[in-house]
Order: sequence, then C-alpha cells, then structure tokens
Amino acid sequence: MEAEPVLTVSELHAGYGDLEILRGIDLAVEPGVTTVIGPNGAGKSTLLKAIFGMARVTEGSVRLGGIELRRLSNRQLVNIGLAFVPQGRCNFPRMSVHENLEMAAFTLSMQEARTSISSLYERFPLLAEKRSQFAGELSGGQQQVLEMAMALVTSPRVLLIDEPSLGLAPLTLISVLDEVQAISGQGVTVLMVEQNARQALARSNWGVVLDLGRKALEGPGPGMLSDPRLAELYLGGAATQDVGKA
Repeated sequence: MEAEPVLTVSELHAGYGDLEILRGIDLAVEPGVTTVIGPNGAGKSTLLKAIFGMARVTEGSVRLGGIELRRLSNRQLVNIGLAFVPQGRCNFPRMSVHENLEMAAFTLSMQEARTSISSLYERFPLLAEKRSQFAGELSGGQQQVLEMAMALVTSPRVLLIDEPSLGLAPLTLISVLDEVQAISGQGVTVLMVEQNARQALARSNWGVVLDLGRKALEGPGPGMLSDPRLAELYLGGAATQDVGKA
C-alpha cells in the first residue's frame, strides 16, 4: 500500500458489554477497495460496527483523515463522510425505491437530496426504472444495490459494507461485487467484509484476514489468493484453490 490512508484504525479493542472481540487491530485503509475476510467469529462485522460507533470501543483510535471518530454520533459520522451498509436487508420494504432514497437523504436539504438522488438514478439505471416499486418486491441483488445507493446519497468518502453477497445466487453475487468495485472507481473508498474470499479479493486493492479478533495477514487483494498462508488461516489448511467456496 502506497497512498495516504483515508481511514486509520490503531490498536483497536472493541466488543459488546464485557465481551472483547477485537484485540488490538491496526488497519490503514487507502483509496480503492479493502476486503476483510476470516473464519466465523473472527471479528469482521464487529470491526465495521466499532468504526461506525455500533460496538463498544474500549481502547484504540479510529480516524477519518485527521478526525477522531470515537466520540462522534452516527449522524456526525455521516456528516464527515462515513456511511455503513449493515449485513442483511436494511431497507424499508413497504416503501418505494424513491421513498427509500429520500429517507436516506434525511440529513440533506431538499435541494441537495433531489440532486443526489437524480445523480444516483443516472449511476444505477435499474433503480430509476423501479423507482415506484416497493423495495421489498425487488430481488435480493437489487435490494443490495438499493441499500448501497441509500448509503451513497450523502456522498461519503468511505463506505463500510458488511457481507454484500449474503444469500445471493452466484451470478448475482458477482454483479453486486462488480458494483462495489465500480463505486470505488468513482472515488469512494470501500472497506468491505465479505464471505466469498475468492470473488472479493479478486476485485480488491488490499485484503486483510482476521482471526480471533486479531489481524493475521494482509496484502494486495488478488495476490493473496495464491498465498498458502491464506488457506491455512481461512480454512484451517485446506487447499488454496478452495478459498471462497466454503
């Protein structure tokens, strides 16, 4: 990694109540796509939640640019350029696509919201086509695209995405991950947790493996796929070519 980090995590300890999940995570997120993988229980989702103030941080620092994030509210985080797409469906299923985008734009002025939503319709023609349809009537992949668009309404600098391919068919999964890569190509830094290591790392500038709440391995995304240490950490010694199939 050579560019200046956009998001910096230093010696981060975090968890829920008295349960510590993350045990001293250091991470420098540069422009592009950074994907976090690891076995179940490694702390991947907790990392994103800790960055966005949804898990209890006990030690360490999280900085966006030069701004410390630990004491900021969720609304303040959005205002300084951070957005989060949680795991699972997080739209309003009985509201239209357009109404969902309007809800996501609640921190903006009316004119800012109109401009942003119009831009997103140009970026995602499918959403423009289905703007009057209930979000709950969209396919799983279409709902995931809607939820990413909802996060992009506020023009974030950094987009956190937790398991965007969860529950999707293989072809839909590839389409959604391609959209994530395209979003980063438009200048939004993406930090993504993803279960499909092979497809995600192939589209990532950088990859990180977590294991038992600690950073176990990191490196250029596509290059990690041929690293035998990845299979050892991620699948307990299974052949490297099987990474991402579990």
